[in-house]
Amino acid sequence: MQKRFIEIISFVFCLGTLQMVSAEDLPFEPTVVGVPPANAFRSLWRAHDGSIHSHGFTGTYREPTGLVSLVSRDEGLSWEEMPLSLARPEGRDDPFATYIPPGLKQDPSSGGWLAVIDGKQPYLLRWKGDPWKVVPESSVITDRSLIMMRPPIFIRDNTRIIAAGHSLDLNPIGGPISIYHSDDGGSTWTAAHLPSVANHQIAPPHKGLRWQNPGVEPTIVELKDGRLWCLLRTSQDRHYETFSNDGCATWSALVPSPFWGTLTMKTFHRLPDGRLMLFWSNTTPLPERSHAERVQGKKDWETGREDVFTNRDALHAAISGDDGKTWSGFREILRSELRNEPDFGTSHGGVGPSNDRSVHQAQVIDLRDGRVLVQAGQHPALRRLLIMHPDWLMETEQADDFSNGLDAWHVQLFRAGVVGHCAYNREIGATLVEDPANADRNVLRLRTIPDPSLVSPVQGALWNFPVGRSGTLVTSVYLPRGSKGGLVALNDRWLAPSDLQVSDLAPVRLNIGSDGIVDGTSLRLTAGSWHELEISWSYESLTIELTLDDQRAELPFSAAPELPHGFSYLHLQSSEEPNEAGILFGPVLVSVR
Repeated sequence: MQKRFIEIISFVFCLGTLQMVSAEDLPFEPTVVGVPPANAFRSLWRAHDGSIHSHGFTGTYREPTGLVSLVSRDEGLSWEEMPLSLARPEGRDDPFATYIPPGLKQDPSSGGWLAVIDGKQPYLLRWKGDPWKVVPESSVITDRSLIMMRPPIFIRDNTRIIAAGHSLDLNPIGGPISIYHSDDGGSTWTAAHLPSVANHQIAPPHKGLRWQNPGVEPTIVELKDGRLWCLLRTSQDRHYETFSNDGCATWSALVPSPFWGTLTMKTFHRLPDGRLMLFWSNTTPLPERSHAERVQGKKDWETGREDVFTNRDALHAAISGDDGKTWSGFREILRSELRNEPDFGTSHGGVGPSNDRSVHQAQVIDLRDGRVLVQAGQHPALRRLLIMHPDWLMETEQADDFSNGLDAWHVQLFRAGVVGHCAYNREIGATLVEDPANADRNVLRLRTIPDPSLVSPVQGALWNFPVGRSGTLVTSVYLPRGSKGGLVALNDRWLAPSDLQVSDLAPVRLNIGSDGIVDGTSLRLTAGSWHELEISWSYESLTIELTLDDQRAELPFSAAPELPHGFSYLHLQSSEEPNEAGILFGPVLVSVR
């Protein structure tokens, strides 16, 4: 058996000499450096020789043509594709039988390598030498069918291993999640089961159900006080959380976490310097439409099991220096490059497990000189490898003058009718136009052009900035003659640009009427003129101070924030009534505290 196993293996582990890379060579802000060959959340790892690997498939999941590994020997700056083959362990499910290849994790104590293989009978592979070059030992974790299992984690000074996943069937206490721990290197395992999170309900503004996720895709981190913190994906507007005080044996009641997130994956990452990072989509989808309005055939996502994913166009990151008590960042590190595509639901490949057009999955490994390498996304056209420095999340100022177009903005409109895999086709809403007062610059224009084929014809624009419980945002506003006005809002999460919920949910909302008056104040814009608008906010007083040129006003928050972190989004919208003339906005600058 051993000879046969080794003869089948053709992957060469040490592929060349590592290149020396200095800190000056590595980017500071999130910078794309490659495209991973599989869904992003678990196939990234660093080998003994320091090279970095991301493995996956050529072809498609339904019609694979081979296995490959992307390899980098310069800290992720450049990548080479190499063929990968491996023997299938006898008596176990194929490690590559899933469209998301298994990830590898090095045992901090022994230096050996581990891989969790999910499926009908999840098991652990352990190599005492380099992966794929020697015969691995294998041990069954559970007879319970589980999916979406990440690489194992080590706790209690690396003496305990944890593996977790979820099933489509409920566990003995009523949820899909099971978390297993082993104190003997993976030979035997003890289970802990979590209950279900409440289902999504049809209630205004929803006219249909979301895909029901009662708590899945766990991410777990060991806190400095010894507790374990677990976040779960749900169908609610927030991820749910639970804690274990005894190393995984028992868990606290599931409650909403302090993070927005709906039907999307989240990932904890502990940095070598002790700081804690979170990668997730700080987003809320459009309200569900009636499922009777669907236009395609009888697919599973057409019958109410799944609905449309309108909140997977951005991936965020945050960082905490006090083990999750407070956070900085909440910044977009990756935006969907297809977010405005008119054939969004069907472009770049058909329906299939890897064709969810999203950037919401993530896996992270540490680079030298403090950077991290993030692997993110699902669809082959959107998956990305990117490098960033965690300190980028600590910045407190940001500006945009449209010199890069609308790259940093979300302006997509959604065309009603499900297409492809759980998707709406898109079109561009707000656009850049010539400044009516200065032909040398472009400004942002938002209008409302009635179109019954759109979920909402109200054009909007979202711009993300570093989170702050207090801060100041400065922009300029131009109300053309005949305009019906618009909305300026500050929010702590991404809502779709055209989502009318912003007028109810955003804590700061400035409604500008057709007469130019800012609702609730004496401030007034003169049609046909530019006005500088400054908004200063404070979570301590729950008030905003407004300055419009030389006019001043103070207002309370329209609604008290539900979560403690602060604002991280500027959300602009045209009026709900038809507005051909629209409303214009100039460059933006924000400073947070």
